Amino acid sequence: MPRAHEISPTAGALVIVVLTFGAMVLVTAIAGVLKEPGKPARVLVGLGVCRTGSAVWAHQTGDGIYSSPWVEGGVVYFGSNDSYIYALDALTGEEIWSALTGGFVHSSPVVIGGRVYVGSMDGRVYALDSATGKVKWSFQTGGPISSSSPAVSENKLYVGSLDGAVYALDALTGENLWRFPTAYAVFSSPVVAGGRVYVGSGDGCIYCLTENGNLVWSFSTAGPIFSSPTVKEGRVYCGSMDGYLYCLDSNTGEEIWSSPAGGPVASAPRVHGGRVYIGSNDRRIHCFDAETGEEVWSFQTDGEVVSTPAVTDGRVYFGSRDNSVYCLDADDGELVWRFRTGGPVHSSPRVEGGKVYVGSTDGRMYCLNAGPQELILRSRGPETIENAFRVEDGALEWVNLEVMVNRTPIRSVNGILLNGKPVKGCVDFREGDVLEVLPSEELEEGDYVMVVYAPADQLLGLWAIRPVGKTQLGR
Repeated sequence: MPRAHEISPTAGALVIVVLTFGAMVLVTAIAGVLKEPGKPARVLVGLGVCRTGSAVWAHQTGDGIYSSPWVEGGVVYFGSNDSYIYALDALTGEEIWSALTGGFVHSSPVVIGGRVYVGSMDGRVYALDSATGKVKWSFQTGGPISSSSPAVSENKLYVGSLDGAVYALDALTGENLWRFPTAYAVFSSPVVAGGRVYVGSGDGCIYCLTENGNLVWSFSTAGPIFSSPTVKEGRVYCGSMDGYLYCLDSNTGEEIWSSPAGGPVASAPRVHGGRVYIGSNDRRIHCFDAETGEEVWSFQTDGEVVSTPAVTDGRVYFGSRDNSVYCLDADDGELVWRFRTGGPVHSSPRVEGGKVYVGSTDGRMYCLNAGPQELILRSRGPETIENAFRVEDGALEWVNLEVMVNRTPIRSVNGILLNGKPVKGCVDFREGDVLEVLPSEELEEGDYVMVVYAPADQLLGLWAIRPVGKTQLGR
């Protein structure tokens, strides 16, 4: 494998040159863009250059994040050990709302029908309004709710509690419909498939229940189950702290195969393209053949892997207790990139729109760029730049706004998004807008980026591209 190298984890320009208007005239004259200045624009802009695997933004909470994010309608929802549930703008990372619970929030939210459902270590299940964070209802279980995340199906909510029970609630009202007791605490998240509820327990068993709470079958392993089951094509896949990954018949609970995973397994499996991907406390992520259980490959990290992998577009994303988020080639397990956070990563990544959202115990929720290098321009207003640029047949032409690298206008022939959506024709640039551009030529260390308001030959910003080194590229 070629030697890996370090690149910036943050949005490109680390030092903004702040200029008086006189200095702006001097700099624009040197840059060769000064003509007969018109009326200056009252506009502040922010710029970032994000390479593959680097951070688009990071939002700091008051404590470590174990919860995994849910992304819905341009909003990122998650919980934190500061006892809050958060909703952030997926484009900018800015907080929309936060709601206080009575305990740590390790549980991961589910968003359905305009409501956010999540558990808390205060023992309650919460239903919040997804737009405002206002509590619609809460239900008190008999113990804390740790990593068990709700499953919602046909207006019923299922969740496990450390009191050893699995609960079914009315998702609209919070009414308790039934309670199924196991022999130990339930850390596992239920999954609903084919009218059945599948869940693991600390008593070492995988349970299959009817939607009315009656036992269909149970399967015993040799260790506690912190993993959550995945059901695919009539099979149930689940890890156990006995160090094995199990594949069971979803109708009967009979074992089809079991394979050693190198160490205790708290990660949940992901089944994609005929393969099963799962983390292990042996510091590896493993890939198995879904049909036979034969190991295809494994990848060594520097810490235990309790994060559940996300698999999409030929890539596997997961976190490790070595403080890192990894991206691997799903076919052969080769490293594509590695991003280092400030703490162990228990959170499971969510991939949406070319971005990877994941939390860290350093207290930050990260948005990472999963795609090619992109330039991100944000307008902080207060004025609108009319006819800022034009997009025709996917090609970008700067009009009243100009973005240049080393005095040459940046070009792009695809991947132009305004506020997360494709645009065409002549476009205004308003306060709060976020423009994402995939440059035709990649920007490198030492390059300078200028943003100019063309009608006034007014320099709005000047940035230098400098790496600070938290992202490692493979191959």
